[in-house]
Amino acid sequence: MELVLDSAGGSLTAYVLDGDAEESVRIKQPFLSLAIRNTPTGAIEHLELAARADVLTGETVGDTSEFSVTSPSLGGRSALKGSIDDITVKGEEFRGVPFQASAL
Repeated sequence: MELVLDSAGGSLTAYVLDGDAEESVRIKQPFLSLAIRNTPTGAIEHLELAARADVLTGETVGDTSEFSVTSPSLGGRSALKGSIDDITVKGEEFRGVPFQASAL
């Protein structure tokens, strides 16, 4: 998975990719839930990234590789650390997958 943090726009986009990070992989989830651990207050913040449809690729909610969220708490952030609560890719479920994302 590739995470793209846009601190100026206060958004986070996740792209589900294959093992070589070359091809997108569509999944059925309507959203991805993330636990952000390095919030300014030290508290854990939970974000839900909604599935995005794309008419150009034919992706729909429930059959997409792209997820995003816009939140005021993401504005001005230079990096994020946390974990993906759960994701199922090609029938395999993953829980608590750690990640780090830097701003563009």
